[in-house]
Amino acid sequence: MAGKTFQQKIESALNRILRPIDITYGKIKKIKEKTKEKAPYIYDEIGSLIKDQLVTMDRTRGLLHHPDIDRISSTITEGIMRKAPNVNPEELKKIIENTSSSSFLDMLTRGLGCTIGGSKDYTRLSKEKIFRKVLIANRGEIALRIMRACRELGIKTVHVYSNEDKDGLAVRFADRAYNIGDASNYLNMDKIIKIAIKTKSDAIHPGYGFLAENPEFARLCRKNKIKFIGPNEKTIRSLGNKVQARASMSQANVPIVAGSKKLASKEEAIKIADSIGYPIILKAVAGGGGKGMRVVETPKALEKAFDTAKAEAKKAFGDDSLYLEKYVSEPKHIEFQILADQYGNVIHMYERDCSIQRRHQKLIEEAPSRALTPQLREKMGNAAVQAVKAVGYEGAGTVEFLLDKDNNFYFMEMNTRIQVEHGVTEMITGV
Repeated sequence: MAGKTFQQKIESALNRILRPIDITYGKIKKIKEKTKEKAPYIYDEIGSLIKDQLVTMDRTRGLLHHPDIDRISSTITEGIMRKAPNVNPEELKKIIENTSSSSFLDMLTRGLGCTIGGSKDYTRLSKEKIFRKVLIANRGEIALRIMRACRELGIKTVHVYSNEDKDGLAVRFADRAYNIGDASNYLNMDKIIKIAIKTKSDAIHPGYGFLAENPEFARLCRKNKIKFIGPNEKTIRSLGNKVQARASMSQANVPIVAGSKKLASKEEAIKIADSIGYPIILKAVAGGGGKGMRVVETPKALEKAFDTAKAEAKKAFGDDSLYLEKYVSEPKHIEFQILADQYGNVIHMYERDCSIQRRHQKLIEEAPSRALTPQLREKMGNAAVQAVKAVGYEGAGTVEFLLDKDNNFYFMEMNTRIQVEHGVTEMITGV
């Protein structure tokens, strides 16, 4: 971000542009039109000042009238500096060196990274935008990424933030920001919904973590006629339950590892494990992140592992239900990023190899995977698309597979949200 000296010089340059507003109405009208075309940030800031009646429209004295022009330019500059995420000091130097009225607006938009021409073609929307305003119920990196995408699409953003995050970049770059108090309120569904209604937000993007995979939050959004950017509550619930997800994949002819439904007892677990053969792995039905998982080599070890896995699952998810699968030895963990729209169109954006883990937690994401041949990549990608279509999924998500040493792959789970590792996919696809 530019330092204070830069900001003062920008204000001085703005003053020189705004000072002639008492000369002619026609000349100022042209400046206003050029501002709207070349520098939408500046235009929006002036528009906000007019709306708040800090600046008035006056045909006889000039288009913009205020007794203290210096204060107008200072206010505009502060607003721009607060919102623009891509300030380039080198471009700002050029602005200061050449403040002629003919080049100033062009230079300012380039220096602040807010030129309309900078948007990528694939992010263009028609004039009839799907959303006018999106509330972002998250913080940090993912909130900034969502804001960047909204800005490219011409969509206004509303950001909710906690006391701990009040100095975060996301608070500064959002069009509007609301303090929700303690950080625990990122999980306060009613509070977030009320702010969305108050700000007339068309949609809520949950990011990852917090409420991203909460079916009740998706239901509340739908009930209040706010679009939840992601799958509906029924899909979140069915894919969040690992046993239901396995059943759905089996019906869609997506390969799954031999295993069980929800286990009724320790005795049932031992019986099923004996039939499919050891080693097996116990997993939490409501699980994820390696919680409630135990690899078991013998019937005796299963008795102890069953109790500890149940206790861990109960603590992590509030649900101690377990199921088991045949343990795949020396596996690769391959996940495919997918995108699905509301009309049934689904694409995959290739794979990420997340085999390097500690305690079932991913440490490194790598793309493309060195374990896949072009033929296997196509086969697994098609299976991921097939899996997503089978459950009527909508939004960004990730289908995770296990790949054994003989290149057989099996559905493991699906994450019904954008993942922390989305940046890897962006790097290899440019999307």
